[in-house]
Amino acid sequence: MTVSRVKEKPDRIFECYLQLEDINGKKTITYKYPENFNNPDILNNVPVFCFPIAVMQTGKYFGFTITNSMESMFSFGYCYITSATTAICVVSYLPWHDFFHRFVLMVEKINNVSQYKRNAHEIVGVLYRSPVPPPGPFSFDAGSMKCKLGVPDHKGLVSLSENRNQSTLLPL
Repeated sequence: MTVSRVKEKPDRIFECYLQLEDINGKKTITYKYPENFNNPDILNNVPVFCFPIAVMQTGKYFGFTITNSMESMFSFGYCYITSATTAICVVSYLPWHDFFHRFVLMVEKINNVSQYKRNAHEIVGVLYRSPVPPPGPFSFDAGSMKCKLGVPDHKGLVSLSENRNQSTLLPL
């Protein structure tokens, strides 16, 4: 029997969504969904992982792994640097790198249009409340917006042509 540190059946697609800023070395969470999320392993470590160096390059997307101190299970952080001092991060038990890459880009694009900022938070809420979908196409409605994402099969082998990381490493 193989023991995995990836949670077998997570309750939801992601555990929390965070917006962060780093002003003069002070790393803070400026927005958190859900508001009652209080896992200290995540809340204390994510700001450090999102801003590992003094000046981050805008538009960078990267992932990291945090080991839960109570269960020894992996949580995966997916971070997008939106400016030199701000970032978006989603923390999930699911190793869905491409899925969350597309998700944070979608949220950031909507956040950049001030009249739709509320829609970005609505999309985050709808996805948070959605059950974990099976692999394949996945769409959901958030108010007047229809969102589409592809759910990977994280238990199977990655497809080189569809995996952002693999195609970056191995140009096709």
